[in-house]
Amino acid sequence: FRETLLCSLVKLDQIHRSKVFSKENVPSPVSKSRPNINRKINKKEITIVGAGLMGHGIALEFASAGHNVVINDLNPKLLREAMDRSRTGLELLVKDGRIFASEVPEVMSRITSVHELKKAVEKCDVLIEATFEDLALKQRLFRQFDQWAPNNSLLLSNTSTYLPSSLASQVSRPERVAVTHYFNPPHLLPVV
Repeated sequence: FRETLLCSLVKLDQIHRSKVFSKENVPSPVSKSRPNINRKINKKEITIVGAGLMGHGIALEFASAGHNVVINDLNPKLLREAMDRSRTGLELLVKDGRIFASEVPEVMSRITSVHELKKAVEKCDVLIEATFEDLALKQRLFRQFDQWAPNNSLLLSNTSTYLPSSLASQVSRPERVAVTHYFNPPHLLPVV
């Protein structure tokens, strides 16, 4: 179990190392140098469940690194707002000189919103749950992820409250479950 979980976390680490705004690649405010968003990466399909404050930022992180991202939420208004906040976040990065304005449409084209949970998770390589801190909700979602997500998907939670075991106990492949806690804004700060 530990070896499998360690392999899963190493894969997640490799994905994060490929992100545009990794610690090594974030330009200093003084230099205004830009990250290389055109470098070759091993592209992954990422699903973010929860379109609130953290969800859109996590989506931005992965889309900026060249991955395709699906944001899912039951609330259509939150999905629209997440797309708007993603564009606003990119525009702020343009103003700060961290990306070119011409890169905004390319990054935004990698982010889609999907209302239906099953459709959102059925092709993901990495799934990150970013809903509010309600254990019963998170456990119900993880049971659904277990049914619908591919068997090799990493099932992650952005929880800052619950132990990974409280979520892993809900799935048939607990070695694929981990907690990846982001701070705000997640597209600029490293995951814990």
